[in-house]
Amino acid sequence: GRSAGAPARRAGRVKGSGGVAVASIEPVEANDIELVLNDIAQERHIERERGLQKLIKMIPCLSADQVTDVIVPKMLSLIRDGDSWQARCGALFGARELERAMDLIRSKSSCDDASKEAILSAFESELLEQSIRAVGQTELRERQAGAQLLGALASQLGEKAWDACGASLLDSIEASFALDDTQRMEESRAVVEKHAGGMAKTGTQLLHDTEGWRNLETSLSAVRYVIEACGDKVVTREEIGERLLPLALRARLHTNRFVRETSLFVLTALTIGAHQYDLAHGSEQTQLVLLAEKINDSVARGLDDNWSQVRFAACVCVREIMTRLDLEQRSRYYELLLPRLCLNRHYVAEGVRVYSQKSWELIMEDRGRAELQKIASDVVEFYVSQCDADNHAVREAACQSLSELALKVPDESVVVPLLDSMLSALVDCFKDESWPVRDCACTASAQIVYRFGCDDAHGGRAQCEPKLGELHSLWVAHLADNIPSVRANSALALAQVAESFPAEHDPCGTLRAFQEFEKLLPRVLSQPRDSERYGNNKSDLSHDTQYGAAHKLARDSDPALHENQTMYSCGSLAPKLRRGGGCMDHGFSRHTQPWEETDGALRLWGALALRAGAIPGCARLCVEHVPKVLEIASMDTAFAHAPYLTETLWLEMKKVLGASQVEREQVVPLLPQILPPLFAAQKCGHPLAEAAANATVSAIRSKVGFSAWRAATTPAPATSSTISSAGLTGAAAHAPSNAHENN
Repeated sequence: GRSAGAPARRAGRVKGSGGVAVASIEPVEANDIELVLNDIAQERHIERERGLQKLIKMIPCLSADQVTDVIVPKMLSLIRDGDSWQARCGALFGARELERAMDLIRSKSSCDDASKEAILSAFESELLEQSIRAVGQTELRERQAGAQLLGALASQLGEKAWDACGASLLDSIEASFALDDTQRMEESRAVVEKHAGGMAKTGTQLLHDTEGWRNLETSLSAVRYVIEACGDKVVTREEIGERLLPLALRARLHTNRFVRETSLFVLTALTIGAHQYDLAHGSEQTQLVLLAEKINDSVARGLDDNWSQVRFAACVCVREIMTRLDLEQRSRYYELLLPRLCLNRHYVAEGVRVYSQKSWELIMEDRGRAELQKIASDVVEFYVSQCDADNHAVREAACQSLSELALKVPDESVVVPLLDSMLSALVDCFKDESWPVRDCACTASAQIVYRFGCDDAHGGRAQCEPKLGELHSLWVAHLADNIPSVRANSALALAQVAESFPAEHDPCGTLRAFQEFEKLLPRVLSQPRDSERYGNNKSDLSHDTQYGAAHKLARDSDPALHENQTMYSCGSLAPKLRRGGGCMDHGFSRHTQPWEETDGALRLWGALALRAGAIPGCARLCVEHVPKVLEIASMDTAFAHAPYLTETLWLEMKKVLGASQVEREQVVPLLPQILPPLFAAQKCGHPLAEAAANATVSAIRSKVGFSAWRAATTPAPATSSTISSAGLTGAAAHAPSNAHENN
């Protein structure tokens, strides 16, 4: 037979009301109902959830008699007299699903069957009482179930549900706030006494902001669900304006992040209810405008919150407010809300970022740049303040936002007076302990200097000039950063800036960039080798000689590198990510490794090659430095990160030799020097380095053509006077036997 709760099979098709063909469904067996009701009362969550899913599938198949005679009494018994919170919680969720389907259930009973209607009405009245009681229980999940059931009841009963539960919920919220002011202070006082003196925080600040706060959050959630269901019918009531709204605004400032998040959802529900009331009564957004005036500042603070979930709830509220107001009314809040909404379009949490981007499109349409330009000084002031935020993700988003504003505001004269404060903030972020912040500050500062560094018409040069020396030193220093993406973006920044300045400009011209390249390139030659520790110690005959990937594997498996090290918490980028600036300059990084300096130099070389079309003479200078780079390609690889440096070298070589400004005639004479280390890299044993070498082979072959490539890779005919026991030498000796066939 079929399992308990499985949908009954169809017995045919009959004509329903209105002549529409609907499926005729067999009644559910009594035994199946009993099994499902037992499942939703089980102790294990997964069993209760399975039972609830079976009930959801079963409800359309139930007859009115089965609901009133079997399910209603059993559920009320579980809710009232359940011997565990699990049984009560499961029954509350089951009642929620029944209530959601109540219109369907009532449609199955006869129009003149007053007894069944009386049973269902009494059932809903009892559920109102029991759900209010559940919201006050000690178990969180039972409270959540009661709150959701109240929302389902409000969808059916409308303002009658608010009449029954509103006062109780508001009393519960007020009592929870009173608890904060008494018991929580006592709890925090105990912490202070335990750690006598030296406490950086006081009062409830000592309590973690994810700690539970008794019934406050679930009482607010219950209010939210009820207002979402019938807000338009109760939004103008006295208790809403005089009790609920002040409580919600107070909760928005609460220490606990879940309370702050829920309070914003309450404000969102009130916003939607006010708008629906205005539409129903033709009051031209009177209630919505009044509400928006009261809550806009609190919602704006939510957009700044340190927790992503709270930010998201604030983003939802902002969208509901702004999209429901007309253009003239929403423009009142641009100065307060637009900078925050714009910054959240770059926030690291994907939900916040994507939702904010869509909200921006809905609210601003094609007016975004023009409106930001009008309030540019306020926007920059906010962005600069966020560069000093405690949350490193906020500082990262602020850097991106500053760059976006500088690049996209159409009128340069509006941005130029703000450049000094923008660049000062970015310089501080450039010294941050969080590498994503440094990365964004590097790119943002380069983009601003690129646009305004040589701008004499609007005064951009005068604003940028005092910062160029410090910025250039930071760009160069970060060529040796321990994070590869920071090294790459520092190289791109130097190349981008070199494009906008004359070649002789100091410090930002092309010639100075090549000087930095020449200075850093040979640093790897002083890189300490790991050979004695990892297998190249000739006195230790128990180890084989190890190179390349095998050498790295030996080092990675060394327990000394992984034991007794700093531990990082989930989601953190460092044990403590401090802001930069002042005496903390460059406090973010460990000692620079010589190979990282060479890696940064190679990336700068490749970045300059990519911009060779816009920098006169750059392609020639890049090609002239190929022999120096090839000296690095032939280096000893007995250190752990040699494969990564090899990968970078050949990727950047591909950019240089593959550049459209580099002629075939410049590359062909270099082939005898290039091919031996290139073919050796193809067989180095490190997949990424080998892939980079293969890509370079393809680029060179495309550049020089079939004939030149074949001549360079095909050995000369052997004669008796040239054959020796040493075999082939030069490029042909390293080339694959079918190199010419692979063309």
